[in-house]
Amino acid sequence: MEHVEVEMWDWHRIWVGDVPTMFLVEVLIRSIIVFATLLFTLRIMGKRMGGQLSLSEMAVMVTLGALVAVPMQIYDRGLLMGFTALIIAYFFQRGFNLMGVKYTWFEELSQGKLSILVKDGKILEDAMLKSRISKNQLFALLRNEQITHLSEVKRLYLEASGTISIYKSENEEKKNHILPMKDEKIQREAKFNNL
Repeated sequence: MEHVEVEMWDWHRIWVGDVPTMFLVEVLIRSIIVFATLLFTLRIMGKRMGGQLSLSEMAVMVTLGALVAVPMQIYDRGLLMGFTALIIAYFFQRGFNLMGVKYTWFEELSQGKLSILVKDGKILEDAMLKSRISKNQLFALLRNEQITHLSEVKRLYLEASGTISIYKSENEEKKNHILPMKDEKIQREAKFNNL
């Protein structure tokens, strides 16, 4: 490896690097082209790419981020390499989706399965452990849905995409509150109101 002498406070090297200043104009042009191509690629990949992502879609998004950086910023690499990689990522993502639609086992293998975390107001400890979700995280999710007692939950599913689905119980009895212990005021109100 060639030894390079680095001069401290060389602002041109720090901001521009070891390329001519005019390369910044080329970076601007490359970025516009690659960004427009990326938007087009995401558009034809489908609406889910803009919504809640599955694991394969998230992997494609991370890959796309890495793919577009090289043709935008590295002066000795052309745009064709980036376009080829975007096309390959597009077909890879489409192939994954098609396989998942045709074969349930493939979808479960690549995306995972849903887990039941709460059943009839009771936490399923084994499912929580497998899903690596703590009780505090679960209680925070429930409180975000305005649920203050486990007895209000008939089923709580952790979907393969990482979202939760809650089916509330018809049971009027409120027990096993999930209010934060640190919030003394809410605890006093809960006792006062027999929550």
